[in-house]
Amino acid sequence: MTTETATLSRDYQVFTGSLVNYITSTRYLAKLIADEQVLHSDRATTFINALERCRNLACRVGHLGLATGLTDVCEHARTFVATGNRAIILDLAGRILELEATAQALGQTIIKDAPSDCSQAAVSRMARRIASAAARVLPAEHRHDKAEEFIAELYDIATTGGSPRTQLVYAGRVLIRIGALRRELANGRRWAVGG
Repeated sequence: MTTETATLSRDYQVFTGSLVNYITSTRYLAKLIADEQVLHSDRATTFINALERCRNLACRVGHLGLATGLTDVCEHARTFVATGNRAIILDLAGRILELEATAQALGQTIIKDAPSDCSQAAVSRMARRIASAAARVLPAEHRHDKAEEFIAELYDIATTGGSPRTQLVYAGRVLIRIGALRRELANGRRWAVGG
């Protein structure tokens, strides 16, 4: 196996592992939304963004079947947000579970066929701890969503080849700006980490 082939195989495996993680996260989010009595617009937006991230990653890796399924799920998610029909979100949770199983099966095939030096996208444990700890100081109603957002960004950085140092820089940026985020969330304003 050439070095270029090994690199492509490793990248394919890393992206597929991240795809499985993202799909699992969206399934948990769908279940959380289904269990709520009232639809929160921020959570619905996070859900649709997570689905789109899964679809884009599936396209990037070339899993066209998964990408098509995720596109369909995205459209149904938008319908759910527009109508608030609980039956749609319950159906979506089941469909996401099926897509998750498909992605896991593809991931297992890739892991079995990959060279021994290939590994899943490594999110820096320290960066993950810093981002999680930063989210703990946020108001309770935003804590889970923001922690999930921070960790998802770390996965994005890892899957696009970002080094542990790059991940730590991102986590440090989150930590430095967490006080401002806390104040803005308490005042009901939107905030972003980037920049």
